[in-house]
Amino acid sequence: MTDIDPECRDAIAARLQGVRLSLGLNKAEFAQAADISDQSYGSFENSARDLTLIAAKKLHDRFGLSLDFLFFGTHHEDMPAPPKLPELDPTLARYLAQKPKDAQKQLALALQSLAD
Repeated sequence: MTDIDPECRDAIAARLQGVRLSLGLNKAEFAQAADISDQSYGSFENSARDLTLIAAKKLHDRFGLSLDFLFFGTHHEDMPAPPKLPELDPTLARYLAQKPKDAQKQLALALQSLAD
């Protein structure tokens, strides 16, 4: 198996860090929310190891991050854009990140109905 080019690995790490920071989570909290070991996640974000497909799938399932976004920083026009994450109070962001995706969607729909 071939390693990812170090430049690409650094770009993936930067995208992971950007998403994590926008959620106001530390590495351990982000890894736990995605069901990835702290050590593995840390090695992805520190560019010490290639992001695995299994970990990318978990990040997709938990945070809606597409593989195109994670690996290439892009998305196809027929796919939704990477999530634009609102700036939330860090305590609220940590709380929400630990909740199931269905619960997050329900909350988003409830808030949207209040705004309409």
